[in-house]
Amino acid sequence: MAARAYWRVTGDDESPARLLARSLDDGNEYVALQVLGDIGSPAPGCAGRVREFVQDDDEHKRIYAARAYSRMTGDTDVALRVFTEALRPIADAELVPPVKWVAKFIGEMGPPAVETIPFMHEALDLDLRLNSFGGWRSIDSDQRDRCLLADAIEAVTT
Repeated sequence: MAARAYWRVTGDDESPARLLARSLDDGNEYVALQVLGDIGSPAPGCAGRVREFVQDDDEHKRIYAARAYSRMTGDTDVALRVFTEALRPIADAELVPPVKWVAKFIGEMGPPAVETIPFMHEALDLDLRLNSFGGWRSIDSDQRDRCLLADAIEAVTT
């Protein structure tokens, strides 16, 4: 429904999903993956291409792609595997750069993400900072990430 409104507002003949699918190949993949994840089911035509990014070396791309793929296809297995892999280093007290996004996306997923709860609890129990970049300013980011993790646990368990 929102995609059709977009066409009417902009007068664009091409669907946003098709435009975004092209953006996956022209250097704008971060934005395209984020927006395709927001659009979700109206963009299934490029799910195969999005799934390719789930194997990317860039962890942020993998996380955005996993969310987009899950939202586009309804298949949560791929996203859960990626989110769990992203959180797993926390068990060894390693920093995980995209905690903010993983926690947010797990919270969106809700109860199907129940297997991620132990990793989120481990992150909350760590007596370490979750963010290593930004010096003292990242203390605020640590608190935000801890709140997002707690919110995600609540969303998954209710």
